[in-house]
Amino acid sequence: MKGIGGKIVACLFVAVFSVAAAWLTYGLVKMLVNVDRAQGWQQVEGKRVSHEIVTSEGMGDHPDTQRLTALYRYKVAGKEYDGARVEFSPLGGDNFSGDRRLRQVKLMQAEPLVVYVDPQDPLSSVIDRSLPAEAALFITFFLVFPCGFATLILFSFAMYPIKPLRAYSGPVTCIWLGTPACYLLIRHLHDYGPIGAVLLMLIASLSIFGVYFIARRLSGAAKPAL
Repeated sequence: MKGIGGKIVACLFVAVFSVAAAWLTYGLVKMLVNVDRAQGWQQVEGKRVSHEIVTSEGMGDHPDTQRLTALYRYKVAGKEYDGARVEFSPLGGDNFSGDRRLRQVKLMQAEPLVVYVDPQDPLSSVIDRSLPAEAALFITFFLVFPCGFATLILFSFAMYPIKPLRAYSGPVTCIWLGTPACYLLIRHLHDYGPIGAVLLMLIASLSIFGVYFIARRLSGAAKPAL
């Protein structure tokens, strides 16, 4: 029974954190795409309707989290629209972006209110189109720990039936986990201080290792036998 219980716990661990890794990866990619796209969005004047910092009580020993909710109106081509998106962070709230929220409150209180609108879809708008750097770093780190181990096990199971691919489960996992950090270093290094930059470099090294291992493996397999 103990053996069966341990296997069930292990399977639950892999399932939960693999799903979390997939969800976080999707949210991170969507956020990065939206941030880059929004740099070309149309700037219009808006009108503040309401804004409020909402605090959610943490469970157990976990700290409380906060998020800024807002409602505003703006016009595009003479037509009025309602907007509620403040930023592109996929996190519902956090406890590490206090300074960013205070800056966003000042943006909401500005007269006139500046709203960025997608010219291809006027229903899509945002107040702060900058990268949520803290959220991006948190997600990137969380993908490695604790989700990284579960992701490695998942890739190992997926590749095991195909014998030539078995040796690549580790490198593929490293590439998946390290690629977001590489992107952040290339496109958004200016958004991070020394500590954040060093942490991103360490995570990005996983991707470099994965690519190096696969390249060495493939080049070795391609060499003719003497």
